[in-house]
Amino acid sequence: MLGSQPKGRRSALVHTSEEHIALPPEPRCDESLWKHVYTGDPRRFDSPKGRLKVLDPRKTVTGKIVTMVGKPDADYHIQIKLDAG
Repeated sequence: MLGSQPKGRRSALVHTSEEHIALPPEPRCDESLWKHVYTGDPRRFDSPKGRLKVLDPRKTVTGKIVTMVGKPDADYHIQIKLDAG
């Protein structure tokens, strides 16, 4: 049986009665990806983070790109079919 953790917290090491199990690190957002994001109208936004709202920085998803459409403003609209899970 795994040791209990307070909700919302995760330890790098879980203690059991017989052994220690190392957990993988929490997923992190690669901050360098922001340099590839369009900032938008410079009169309204000073950075991509000002234009886009991060709902959950710890969320990681995997899936398959279903469509990718280039737009006149050099933007791409990407639709992803998420993997089950």
